[in-house]
Amino acid sequence: MSIFYVYAWITPIEITVANITLPIDTVFYIGKGHKNRAWRQHTSKLDKRTNYLRNAVIDRIQNLGLTYNVSILEENLTEDQAFKEEIRLIQEHGRIIDKLGFLTNLTLGGEGCAGYKFTPEQKEHLSKLRKGKPNLHSKGISRPGIGGRKKGTKWSESERETQLKARQGNLNYKHSIERKEKDKILRSLRPKQVGTSTGKNWYHNGLTEAYFNELELPIGWIKGRLPKKQNGKKGLLWFTDGNINKQFRENCEPKGWYRGRILSK
Repeated sequence: MSIFYVYAWITPIEITVANITLPIDTVFYIGKGHKNRAWRQHTSKLDKRTNYLRNAVIDRIQNLGLTYNVSILEENLTEDQAFKEEIRLIQEHGRIIDKLGFLTNLTLGGEGCAGYKFTPEQKEHLSKLRKGKPNLHSKGISRPGIGGRKKGTKWSESERETQLKARQGNLNYKHSIERKEKDKILRSLRPKQVGTSTGKNWYHNGLTEAYFNELELPIGWIKGRLPKKQNGKKGLLWFTDGNINKQFRENCEPKGWYRGRILSK
């Protein structure tokens, strides 16, 4: 039969975590162990199971080059006895998340063994402990919307009146309302901005192009833009002088050049 024990990790210094100060020599974690589990060096980086409170305490201790102290609370136990003792001691010391003590445990104990089944007495005991307490450490907590209701819930008219009355004493809210009303009036009085290009179009005279209002259009100019010059190689042909090859437009090749290319050696 394997021999189990219940151990505690103790702070060597004063530590503040989750706005709660743990004095020196405070038990911050209780667990069930076998062989050298209690003394096995623990780091938050190696811990795949996220216990943010315990990891925060350990990180603060290790960042100062120190190690937490280990104390064996109960030993020479069967696994079932160790589970029960772990649950009892966690309840006795109290957890931070319940605001009843300094323990960083996120569970009430009694778990950790693959395939372990709780007895009816254990289930009833855990049920009594958990009743009326929110599961603060669970993932996927739905965020409440207005008034703690589902996100997207609309206020009724009576709720809007209540909120308006509550905010009337808030100077920041009052100033923001006044500022919005003032900006609205100023926008209505402000003359409409007219852009410099309003009512203008592109015109050209065959040589140059410009942007004009139709009333200012010079004589001889027509609507539209000049066709863009083609800077690509469209229309170029290969020519050679017998030594090298070059591209020219037809009838624009130098004297002594003729159509075609010589093959490279």
